[in-house]
Amino acid sequence: MRLTARLTTEKKGQVSGKLPFLKEKIANHYRNDFSADITSILNRLAMDLPGLKRDLLHQAHETFGAFFEFTQSAQPISVDEHPTAESKLRILPYHHTHKFWKEQLVPSSKLLCESILRYAQALVALVNDLKQRKDAALDEQIKAVCFEVSTLAARLEEASSVLARFTAAEFPPDKVRWIEMQHFKTMINTTLVDADLDISKILAGQLFSQFSTIVLCSATLTTNQQFHFIRQRLGLTSSHLPERQIKEYIYHSPFDFQKQALLAIPTDIAEPTASSFVHDASEKIWQIIQSSRGNAFVLFTSYTMLKTCFDKLEARLKEHRFHPLKQGDDDRQTLLNKFKATNYSVLFGTDSFWEGVDVAGDALRCVIIVKLPFKVPSDPLIQARSEAITAQGGDAFMDYSLPQAIVKFKQGFGRLIRHQKDRGCIICLDTRLLTKRYGKFFLNSLPKCQQFFVPSNELQTHMQEFYRKTHFLTKTQ
Repeated sequence: MRLTARLTTEKKGQVSGKLPFLKEKIANHYRNDFSADITSILNRLAMDLPGLKRDLLHQAHETFGAFFEFTQSAQPISVDEHPTAESKLRILPYHHTHKFWKEQLVPSSKLLCESILRYAQALVALVNDLKQRKDAALDEQIKAVCFEVSTLAARLEEASSVLARFTAAEFPPDKVRWIEMQHFKTMINTTLVDADLDISKILAGQLFSQFSTIVLCSATLTTNQQFHFIRQRLGLTSSHLPERQIKEYIYHSPFDFQKQALLAIPTDIAEPTASSFVHDASEKIWQIIQSSRGNAFVLFTSYTMLKTCFDKLEARLKEHRFHPLKQGDDDRQTLLNKFKATNYSVLFGTDSFWEGVDVAGDALRCVIIVKLPFKVPSDPLIQARSEAITAQGGDAFMDYSLPQAIVKFKQGFGRLIRHQKDRGCIICLDTRLLTKRYGKFFLNSLPKCQQFFVPSNELQTHMQEFYRKTHFLTKTQ
């Protein structure tokens, strides 16, 4: 739908896009002196192509409706009422034997592939016919838009190929497929995903081997002070790049984390697997926000827990003149702008707020990480990659799940100190950092800073003392 809308779309009676632009240029160029072939081209732009597009969109609606219906019959899935809530059904060989798949999905998908190809081929034929006219003046006006139309046609053809592969009976061992449902306020968006399990070979061949020098830099390239995980994932290995020299360096941060940051874990909280954890976490969040006097991010790994904690705390926060903000109530940038502009704000966020968010200064002086960010084991991509690692004799948790969680944890930690004059506390409510053997790998991956692993009442004292001692930093912004 997005691709076809770039070609032509109608809003409030106004038609726009590449094809209406092309039609206007051709009509203006020849004015009323239309030859038979130009009249044919204009008729294709006015009637044939819009008709093919209508057929395509109708069939897309039918086919993707069938995919959604299949997910409900093959494995009923409940979805949160959250605007970005997702549910996924991994496609396995036995799904292809399902009666609905064979009798409804495959024929409907075939019809959609045919509709896409008819539209794409009509676009290519149109561009070719225009090129064959060899009208230099017109070519100069429409060269760019013809190129864009050809590119969009190629992308439509690729979409048809992906759909055909998705419904094919073959199951390549290096791929994983799933159907993903995303609930919005007015609709359910159904997406088909055909993903490579390992992109290291592709990156090595298509990117890293094509340039004489490539520099990769990020605050989250290492896990446990090592580059092994990222090198394996990206194909930066001697087996993939035997002729290349690969160097790695860790440079210290320009920030003084020992002075600017405090990391703490309250020891008197239930483990995340305990039934009382959500209640305990809500109370700890309230205590921490009081100590920081707001201006805090609360980062969750699931929207369900976010909503539960938010509902428990919203009235209390407002009563004490804090300003609670919740992901899903507005788009990310709007929420961030409100957070930055409003003192004593508390923003409850999930995945997208762990990274790529920059709030410098005293507008953000506390980050609360509710749980360690391990991916959901049942996620199709995580599940398939874990199976592949195990099949090759590896340890899926140590080789994949753990380093991936460490990278995400570092990203969450990195939301706080964005400037040499920033200061603040990072509080993790997950005691597995202390009780599990792998906890030291998380802690060892972070910059050296003040650390306190103490009961909540002592934690509040340490936080208040830290804010008092670092208050001078806010005066030199």
